[in-house]
Parts: sequence; C-alpha cells; structure tokens
Amino acid sequence: MRPIKFRGKRIDNGEWAYGNHYGTGQESLELFFMAVAAGFIDLKTVEQFVCLDKNGKEVFAGDNNIRHDLYPDQLATMVWSKQDLKWKLFFPWTHHKTYIRLDKQLERAENIELIGEQESEVNDG
Repeated sequence: MRPIKFRGKRIDNGEWAYGNHYGTGQESLELFFMAVAAGFIDLKTVEQFVCLDKNGKEVFAGDNNIRHDLYPDQLATMVWSKQDLKWKLFFPWTHHKTYIRLDKQLERAENIELIGEQESEVNDG
C-alpha cells in the first residue's frame, strides 16, 4: 500500500520538510500540517507523495523532471487529474497536452525515472 506522505518547503531556509502517516516526531503528518498552519512551511509548495520511480526515488505531485520510457528524450510533470481521479504525467512540449495515466493505487512505477534532484512546480492539473 502506498504511504500517505507530504512535503513542503520551509519558509526559513527553503529546504524540504516531510510528514507521513506513520512518522513520529518531526516526521509526523500532524506536526507537518501544524507547521503549515503556523506559517513555517509555504502552503503553495505542499505536495503529496505519488510513488517510487524505477530506481526507488520518491516522486511527488508537481515534480517536473520525470522521464517516461515512451518519451525518453522529454521530461514530464506529475499531476493529479481531477477529471479522471488519477495521477498523470504531463508532457508540456506537445500542443495538444499529452498525458500518460498512471494507476491510482501505484506503489512503484517501473516505466518512469526521476532525473537529478527533486524539482517541483506548483500545478493543480
């Protein structure tokens, strides 16, 4: 089962802070959202964990440096489709908005790879 996990950038130093359902102390989901509510974490940067890529790297909503096996020369952004209620990869280089749907219950995606460090852009898909 996919863990319930979120991340957001801290206001004071811009580093990622994480919170998850099973965490304790600094990693607890409750403390994470308390920090968001108190203004210690920028609400605009809060993103949900989606899956692991084929190398075991964590992929979050908004990550914009993802390579898919179908388009190995292009980078995509992970977005949540409110219409389909599924995670999708968005390829911005196409004029007709190409998306590749991912399984909603996905734990590990063997056909995607996060390239370089985790990057993100705010996108409400």
